[in-house]
Amino acid sequence: VTWAVVSAGAGQIAMLSYTMPLWVSLLAWPLLGERLRWPQAVAIAIAFVGVACMIGPLKQGVPSLLALIAGIAWAIGVIMIKRVQRNADVDLYVLTTWQMLAAGAALLVVALLVPGRPAVWNEPFILAVAYNVLIATALGYALWTFVLDNLPAREASMGTLTNPIIGAIGAWIQLGEVPTLLQGTGMAIVAAGLLILALTDRSNGTAREPQRTSDNEKAG
Repeated sequence: VTWAVVSAGAGQIAMLSYTMPLWVSLLAWPLLGERLRWPQAVAIAIAFVGVACMIGPLKQGVPSLLALIAGIAWAIGVIMIKRVQRNADVDLYVLTTWQMLAAGAALLVVALLVPGRPAVWNEPFILAVAYNVLIATALGYALWTFVLDNLPAREASMGTLTNPIIGAIGAWIQLGEVPTLLQGTGMAIVAAGLLILALTDRSNGTAREPQRTSDNEKAG
């Protein structure tokens, strides 16, 4: 996502990376048994039309593809965490802490190997780092882990739908990133598809994942 944001507009990248609920919906059926009903399938198809509009011509769409890959990677992580929950009694906060430490170590190696400008530790940079470390990452992932621990994968993913909208509006207001007609149309179509998906989940009721049998139930 960071690589994509450096190369393209923040609003468009936010919208594409938060297509994660689409990929979770597609993967949760075969891998978690969370069935996909036909209204949800139609909503996903609508959203993918918007994704195609936002990517645009392939020769100009590398940052968009990077953001899309980020959304897919996030979705795969959601599915993996839900599968781990089914097979073992895992403290998800411990799991999240270790995966972030491992990812941080990998990024440190990349930062040391890839040449770049040295960091300038001025006030804006320090505030940006503090916000991203403490609020966007630590607090954000703690809350996300709590949601994953209490809701089925697709239903949990629906809660992220406001993020790309805030990102697109914020980029327009703060960064002056006015989307092109094709990009704006794509954003609107993606938002509509995700909204329909959320509404169909709410009206039909997301299939709850099977619970592990407790020791008392086994004894009974």
